[in-house]
Amino acid sequence: SDIDNQVWAEPASVNELEGYSNDPRTPDKLLDGVNATCDDLHVWLAPFTAGSEHMVCVELDANITLGMLRLWNYNKSRIHSYRGARVVAIRLDDRLIFKGEISKASGSIAEAPECAECILFSEDEDMLCALDSYDQKHYPRVTKQETEQVQSRTQRPRTAEKSSDASTTAALVASLRSDQIGPDGRPRTSANVPSGNVVKAAPMVAVAEAGSPTTSEDSPAPSMMMSPLRHSIRLFPADGPGGLPKGKLLKLQLLSTWGDKYYIGLTGLQVLGPTGEPYDIQPQQLESNPRDLNAIPGCSGDERTLDKLVDKTYQTVDDHHMWLAPYSTPGGGSITIDLKKADTQVSGLRIWNYNKSSDDTYRGVKQLRVYLDDKEISPAAGMLIRKAPGTDVFDFGQTLPLAQGEVPSIAERLAQASTGKEMEQSSKSSNQEAEAGDGGGAASSDQAKDDGADDYHSWLSALPTNTLEVYENARQMKSHNEILSQGFETPLLPCGHVFQFVCMSTWGDEHYLGL
Repeated sequence: SDIDNQVWAEPASVNELEGYSNDPRTPDKLLDGVNATCDDLHVWLAPFTAGSEHMVCVELDANITLGMLRLWNYNKSRIHSYRGARVVAIRLDDRLIFKGEISKASGSIAEAPECAECILFSEDEDMLCALDSYDQKHYPRVTKQETEQVQSRTQRPRTAEKSSDASTTAALVASLRSDQIGPDGRPRTSANVPSGNVVKAAPMVAVAEAGSPTTSEDSPAPSMMMSPLRHSIRLFPADGPGGLPKGKLLKLQLLSTWGDKYYIGLTGLQVLGPTGEPYDIQPQQLESNPRDLNAIPGCSGDERTLDKLVDKTYQTVDDHHMWLAPYSTPGGGSITIDLKKADTQVSGLRIWNYNKSSDDTYRGVKQLRVYLDDKEISPAAGMLIRKAPGTDVFDFGQTLPLAQGEVPSIAERLAQASTGKEMEQSSKSSNQEAEAGDGGGAASSDQAKDDGADDYHSWLSALPTNTLEVYENARQMKSHNEILSQGFETPLLPCGHVFQFVCMSTWGDEHYLGL
């Protein structure tokens, strides 16, 4: 009955910012009855500060029975619709009744009713029929002509200005900084003052540690629940065949590098427990052979020591947070971790490969085998470790799940299910190329044959568990050469760790390209 006194917000509006005083986008506009609109005079806008609380409070005239709430998000324009609220928690007399994401507005009047978020607290048919009748009366479908009339009165916001004059460009930038950036660095905003909105329920469901749904008044929104690491760990077979491996002494046998013949290294290493959380490994629990570069006669004081694997600085290119050791014999290096307890469960490893620079990434580990109390828990061909990117702009860690018991590798399953001709042909081709490159020689030929077979099997071991079915289906399909006219045969299963997409052109923009 008294909107000015019964509706308030914190922060109240943009008028709380320095330089604002008469902006009409105040909390009372939320209940002025004009909802399907792009008009600044009928919306609320307040400054947003990450990590702070932003509230809207409504005091009702009396106790009511709540059947539905409808939220109309900020709808000034297509661009400005990104100012709308996303994750919302609603309380009625301090009792949490909803928490989750709400729909973003479309930025147009025609689609405003469809984008409005309806939160139902009842599925009574009479109430739903009454709601439908109300919508047909108060929110009739807006015609395209009416939408164009409103949009014609709204000036399109400028995004950039093209000028070959450097002084003009500098002046433009200066004016933008002075006129459109506030004292606190926040972009300025202003209201356009003219001259003359599918129903869905949103129950509060959270994901428990074991994966069973629970309900709680204080449960976080489902979309905010799981971190990327925790989400990936849910793939581990907590109660699969044999369960998780248990033991005390974990050994990583380092089989090969990505090309360096003299050194091998890592940036970081974590041992993951049954829930995917890393164990707190201390430097005194680690042993390696060889220990580090200081084991080389005449070398001392090198800081790339074994303790750097667990210093919790993983996303880095600083080699003061990395481990490096001499490497000469394939499979001769190893890292041993004492887990202290004999029945410690290990669900997987998380490894950050050697990442000093793009050139030094070839010192990183390529293949390794994992043993727990001298029992191998990795595929027979070893586990393939992704080469580091040589940059620290993203988290390049790799999670390796481990399973209890002897798990046949994809290579072994493929060999059992097929005639093996494809693998033999692939090995022969690799051997012929290696032999030609070495200029012949029995020893070189034999070494190339062994390296090619090991590399081929290591890639197959790193592939997902459904690779066998994918491979068999692809092998039985019609030849690619019969479908496409091309001078080569496309591999059925190309293997790699990093995809590079070369963007050749845009759909017309001369200055920007995006995805």
